Amino acid sequence: MTESQTDPQPLANEVAAMREELETQRALWRELIECVPAGVIVLDKAGGIRYYNRNIAAMFDIRERNLTGRHYADVMPDTIAEEIRQTRAEVMESGHVINRPFHYWIDKTIEIDLGINATLFNTKHEPLVIIVCHDRTAVKELERLRTLDAKKTESISRAAHELKNPLSAIKAYCEVLVEMFSGQDTAAGFLKGVEQETDLLLWLVGDLLNVSSIESGHLKLTLDEVDLVSLVRDSLYEIDMTNKTHRLVLRSEPGLPAIVADQLMLKEVVMNLVSNAINYSPNGGDVIIEIRERGRSVRMDVIDHGLGIPREHLANIFEKFYRVYRPEHPEIQGSGLGLAIVKGIIEAHRGTITVESVPGEGSRFSVLLPLSRAFDSVRKPATAEKQSFA
Repeated sequence: MTESQTDPQPLANEVAAMREELETQRALWRELIECVPAGVIVLDKAGGIRYYNRNIAAMFDIRERNLTGRHYADVMPDTIAEEIRQTRAEVMESGHVINRPFHYWIDKTIEIDLGINATLFNTKHEPLVIIVCHDRTAVKELERLRTLDAKKTESISRAAHELKNPLSAIKAYCEVLVEMFSGQDTAAGFLKGVEQETDLLLWLVGDLLNVSSIESGHLKLTLDEVDLVSLVRDSLYEIDMTNKTHRLVLRSEPGLPAIVADQLMLKEVVMNLVSNAINYSPNGGDVIIEIRERGRSVRMDVIDHGLGIPREHLANIFEKFYRVYRPEHPEIQGSGLGLAIVKGIIEAHRGTITVESVPGEGSRFSVLLPLSRAFDSVRKPATAEKQSFA
């Protein structure tokens, strides 16, 4: 009778493959911890260093090459060792420490604002304390800049409010005086000029107030069901009353659903984008507004064939007070606030706005606004829109 034997080679191969996979996973985790932008150190129950990354050594200027197995108090600066001692005690008691702040001085001249997060990791043999030290200096500086920006926004808002009332009064006086001196061409002309400049100042004050509201988070939306195509059509008729150089064209898909939006705010977006398209197309031509349904959003594109925007300016075009200077076209005026306001209004509606542009060929501003599925049943008759406002 022959006794069957099991070949041990496949089992050995499987064990070797598992060992190799385990080593790969260990190496991967080591590299991941080395990439963490913070100092990481793992201590055993007695305070011996089981693992650390390069950042912890660099953060506290530890020159020794191999810290594994050493007690943390023997290699760390005294102030850091004391912080780690307190952290270990707190972790052993509560199980974790979250963002505990402390300050570290380099050469007694440079103060570093640090934070510690720590947790207890229980193994079969003993508990380990994992400590992560991160530099809070950049975070504090960001908080400081945000506070300054908020104060600046508040100051601008106050100044704009203070200017609005007297400017409105000046405008009212000018209107009365223009009527009084209607028969005197010179006086009436001067007064008309004052009135126009007052209008510009009131427009600027309005933009400043809008920007302040957006940045402070106090922009109030009165939401309602809005037919975007009708809103755009009405806005184009209003713009076309003073437009003598461009043909305004509206194109839309049939049966577009209503959206939920603030109608006045959305009208400001349309007026701003179309006015910009006209202003930056000094040679005339078509300004096209296309409205399409795209998935769960409505997309509105405002397209011109004007000057275009140089590529290096595209990243900043929606920043407040940012303008692309056109020395060859000094007649193009603006405060640099319009697109910042447009972006703020669109984002308040949980939408997005992007721009594509080629210098000398024109620009396309694309707005995506989410559809309200609650109003999907409210649809307009299926008639295509393609209308010229020339």
